[in-house]
Amino acid sequence: MGNDGNLHLYMFDTYDFNANEGPLVEAGRRQMLKRNLKGNFSICDIVLAKDELDKIWNKK
Repeated sequence: MGNDGNLHLYMFDTYDFNANEGPLVEAGRRQMLKRNLKGNFSICDIVLAKDELDKIWNKK
């Protein structure tokens, strides 16, 4: 919790093509290894306001 009472979260996600995850992922992996596709990652900053948290937790 921040000093403002809001909940601050970070969500991390990768977009890549790992080995042995099925034929569609393997097709993407082959293209990534040929440099036709690039893997990447995302970082999302999530803030839930105190008022919204109170509603979720039935405090109001």
